[in-house]
Amino acid sequence: MLGLVLTLGGLPSPLSPTAAWREPFPQADDDIRTAVRRAQAGAAGELDPMRAACVTALIADVEAGRPIAGALFGGVAP
Repeated sequence: MLGLVLTLGGLPSPLSPTAAWREPFPQADDDIRTAVRRAQAGAAGELDPMRAACVTALIADVEAGRPIAGALFGGVAP
């Protein structure tokens, strides 16, 4: 029970979702938005291989009729 309380942030701890070391990557949101915009445009070519693979997967989602911005947490605003 104590582990659950610590992990969910009921008590301050390094495991808490609000722990000081858990800071978002500053460029991550921009990378996601860029990938979504490129997928909507159908362009993955000039990206590095890792990002191009992400955009290619998003393009496949669009072609399959799935929402490009996802459904978790309300999706991503492109």
